[in-house]
Amino acid sequence: MRLWSSIKDNIFRFAFGPATVGVLRLLTRVRLIGRSNAMRFRGLTKHRGGIVVCNHTHYLDAAFAVWALWPRRLWFTSQAQNFSLPVAGRILSFWDVVGVVGGEGGKELFNAQLGVLLNEGKSVVIYPEGNLRPFEKELQPFHKGAFHVAITEQVPILPIVAVPETRKMWWGDLRRGMRVEVLPPVYPPPLPAKGEYVAAVTALRDQVLQMMSTRMAAAN
Repeated sequence: MRLWSSIKDNIFRFAFGPATVGVLRLLTRVRLIGRSNAMRFRGLTKHRGGIVVCNHTHYLDAAFAVWALWPRRLWFTSQAQNFSLPVAGRILSFWDVVGVVGGEGGKELFNAQLGVLLNEGKSVVIYPEGNLRPFEKELQPFHKGAFHVAITEQVPILPIVAVPETRKMWWGDLRRGMRVEVLPPVYPPPLPAKGEYVAAVTALRDQVLQMMSTRMAAAN
């Protein structure tokens, strides 16, 4: 198992990561801003992992995070049923993906898996909006899961905002590409008392949502 993990590390660092960046630049016009924030996050997560939160606005937005944090190997999250899809399932089986399982005990199992990964020094990408909304210029409400994990595990959050760039034309908006901005890392508060926990998770979620919303509004 450790040998396969080491092999995947090297595949990602020397082949998959550069190939992803190359394909991304070929297929989409993407501008990456805030690399210094990504480097700072990489420094903060050398020994313990962190949570990367992105808005879900493009079919290739997983590649945005790969580009921003390469050569750091990232883990992603996906609905468990996606693993059974003919093509996507094979792709997911190669990527480092944690399945989101519904039903009783599913949330606890998912959070426990994330805790193990973070303690091993791995960083996980989570889309707090949940659903993909292609080329959406406004953030949707955030679920609390990513922020719950950040507080419980006491790991930093790296917000990444992807904003569709358009130009107003007489027939409508002309899509010109994507602006991907890496924002400064956010530190969770110290682990709160039991009676204050829900409020702390909500406050952290709202803080990150406000940061990302402000940057999206400024970029539009």
